[in-house]
Amino acid sequence: MNYLLFIFQKRWPIHIVFVFGLFYIAPFIDALTGYLVLSGITSESSIGSPSQLLRGCLFLMSISFIRRSSVNIFYFFIIYFLSVEVLNFFLYNNIRGLVIALVTAYKLLYPICIYLALKNLVFKQVLSFDDIKKLFFNSAFLYSIGIIVPFFLNIGFPTYEDGGFGTKGFFASGNGLGMFLGVMLLFLYQQGMYKTSRKDLIKFACVVLAVVFIATKATAIFLIIFLILLFLRLSAWLKTLIAFTLLTYIYIKYDEIISAIKIMFDVIAYRYETSPDFFTFILSGRNIMIRQAFEEYSIEGFYALRPIIGSGTFLSFRDPANNPQFFDMLESDLIDVFFMYGILGVAIYGYIFLKPAFFFFQKKLWIPLLLFSTVLFHSILAGHVIFNGMSILGVILMYIYTSFGTFKRVH
Repeated sequence: MNYLLFIFQKRWPIHIVFVFGLFYIAPFIDALTGYLVLSGITSESSIGSPSQLLRGCLFLMSISFIRRSSVNIFYFFIIYFLSVEVLNFFLYNNIRGLVIALVTAYKLLYPICIYLALKNLVFKQVLSFDDIKKLFFNSAFLYSIGIIVPFFLNIGFPTYEDGGFGTKGFFASGNGLGMFLGVMLLFLYQQGMYKTSRKDLIKFACVVLAVVFIATKATAIFLIIFLILLFLRLSAWLKTLIAFTLLTYIYIKYDEIISAIKIMFDVIAYRYETSPDFFTFILSGRNIMIRQAFEEYSIEGFYALRPIIGSGTFLSFRDPANNPQFFDMLESDLIDVFFMYGILGVAIYGYIFLKPAFFFFQKKLWIPLLLFSTVLFHSILAGHVIFNGMSILGVILMYIYTSFGTFKRVH
């Protein structure tokens, strides 16, 4: 590994290789991985996918950029995750389960290292915060192209297996990509990056289109917030004119509009109509799985420490006495973290999300606060944030923003 780094450093600075891989190569590799998974060539949980290999290289490179003052944070998480996973391995004694557990723990370590590395690069002025914004912007544009082109060529995969309007192109996770692009949509708007040049306006328009085309509940929420913010920036007479025209049109064409919305978000509309209650619809049935998980969860006798330190990734809420042989997540990040890493893990999770939210509240940065609150609620209610290599990028960007951003409010 040191020899390879030496070669890279002789031709390109290692930080250039790092950021190029993270922001420009990752969209293509994620599309390749998604194609392999969605085509049935490889399974979704297979070890050694192109995305995992790329992020493994990025992970190793990122370690070299972490500041000495921050390295203790990295060591703490390594020791904590490995201790929990290895200790619980002796309860279920399944080598495949241990491999899955270590890969999942790595998924949590990865964004921590990426954040610490990018933060240090900005701190040392190797990159400026404007450079970071442009890198995220360009990466979001590339991911968006991976949605738009397959949509118009009709060669991608639907967002939902049931079909419908939404498409995720060749990416495996529409939810993860939708979360990242939704964060980028609001952040780019708040930063006014679409106004810097005509080229950036076109790229921003592509991000907006991609958010529309993915058509998940999360992207719908981000899109609604964006349209409301856009409306609020208009002059008073234009707001009145648009509101009057829109309300009149809705009154006249109500049935046609509802039909068109159902076509665009037909799977979402179908699930709403067939859900027994609104809560079940919002959680996509996860509330039922969570209730069943707590019914199976045992804290008797030797397992009394489970609520404190967790049961690890593979065991999670399952009873070790039942000899679990399969792995699945509840797709609620908060609940999954509790079962895997206990109350300590939940405390860390809460700190990670509440710290930036409190910072934005203090600075009266309402758009970033609304953005981060949306991410938090999505993480709690629908998952696909902290365990997803794409969606977690949005959280990393917002963290770097709290440290190096210029806090000028956009009214």
